[in-house]
Amino acid sequence: MSSLLRFIDRLTERGVRQVAHRHGRRSLLTRLGVLIAGSTLLGWWACTVTADHLGMLDPGNIVWDEVVAFWLVLWLLMPTG
Repeated sequence: MSSLLRFIDRLTERGVRQVAHRHGRRSLLTRLGVLIAGSTLLGWWACTVTADHLGMLDPGNIVWDEVVAFWLVLWLLMPTG
């Protein structure tokens, strides 16, 4: 149970602030940037394979680009506080 509570605490804003304070804000921003970049590449590949299997060039039900764009905006706004 305590590990679950620690996990939930890590997901909260206080948990993010503690990680940023402990590792430095730049380190947290760098890690999130790498995560977003990796997710973009993996999602690009997965969406391409899915679109090929559906036989469409740009299916409307694949919205990975919108998800990554939202993450990118949040990542860019994160240093403002």
